[in-house]
Amino acid sequence: MTTVALEAKTASTVRPQLPGLEATRFLAAMAIVVFHLIWMSPDLAIPEQFSFMGNYFGFAVPLFYIVSAFGLCVGYEGRLATAGEISEYLRRRFFRIAPLFYAMIIVYVAYLYLEYGAVPALTVIASSALFIFNMIPQHVTGYVWASWSIGVEMLFYLLLPVLLIVTTSFRRAAALFAVSIFVTALWAEAFASAPSTLQGFGQFFILAYALYFAAGILGYFVWRAIRLRVPLARQSLVGQLLLLASAAVALWLMTEGSVLTGAYGGPAATKFVWAIAFSGGVVGIALAPIKGLVNRITTTLGRASFSLYLLHPLVIDVLKRRHAFDWFYEALPEAPAFLLSVALTLAILVPLSLMTYKYIEVPGMRLAVRKRELALATSATYGVGTG
Repeated sequence: MTTVALEAKTASTVRPQLPGLEATRFLAAMAIVVFHLIWMSPDLAIPEQFSFMGNYFGFAVPLFYIVSAFGLCVGYEGRLATAGEISEYLRRRFFRIAPLFYAMIIVYVAYLYLEYGAVPALTVIASSALFIFNMIPQHVTGYVWASWSIGVEMLFYLLLPVLLIVTTSFRRAAALFAVSIFVTALWAEAFASAPSTLQGFGQFFILAYALYFAAGILGYFVWRAIRLRVPLARQSLVGQLLLLASAAVALWLMTEGSVLTGAYGGPAATKFVWAIAFSGGVVGIALAPIKGLVNRITTTLGRASFSLYLLHPLVIDVLKRRHAFDWFYEALPEAPAFLLSVALTLAILVPLSLMTYKYIEVPGMRLAVRKRELALATSATYGVGTG
């Protein structure tokens, strides 16, 4: 069974195949890799022409959230009405994340001890293993590096059934988005003057990203309306126009976005515009998966984006501590040295990620399928309904 077929089989019914979403996950993962390479290696000289990467590529995490919300709505909207359906959904989500995440906890326990002599507290390990660390201020960033976003994502998984029950139309999705803007702004304001010990919690807790998830849900209803109301021959054109508009807004934010921060509500206004731009782009690429962005390479690596995300801080740290990037900077000008540093990181990261996807993530998904099939077989044997 191919991994694509496996992922389709883990859904309760067949859903539309949207390769544009997988390609977007890959692009977001690449942006985050470059972003962390810059911020984890402060001694590297970053050429001025690449400075925007360190300033803006971190927004790829909210892009992940929008893609996640959009994709889950495609797969589950109208299909989480019973306790059995919700239980099955949660089981699939758990086995999609937990196997690799638990493996990385073990890897980091060994790596941090061998490289830094650090021994983790059992409470830190426990909060990560139970996926509750996003709710604990002292643990909000997670034990596995960069895993704070996984804590946010897991809480969203728990909330999604409720959100899909109450959000059944474009109007309700728009209302949810409006409320989320208000909640996100209030959350940011509440922590603006908080003690330093709580600043991280204010930055990484799920409410700080509520509007991005809501934007993904709203984007889903926009996509659904276009598919239902726009002739098939024109849907691709609509998608291309949305992609162009999204790219234009993103470019404006990277060049003139400080206007929003300074005059129109500060960071909350900037988040709102990024959410609109990203959501429009996700709808666009779902409607018009243009080959330059959506192809066999980007979709394959997009399916392995979780591995790319969890492994990349470790790869960067190993290379940095072994002074691998310094070799390039000692022999070359800044621009080619930086690009070769990125290339070296990807040359190691991509094969490793494809391996962990194949040997850890895919078996985890298969385990979820086997548990579902076992439950169905047991129900059939004893005449018990699954709803």
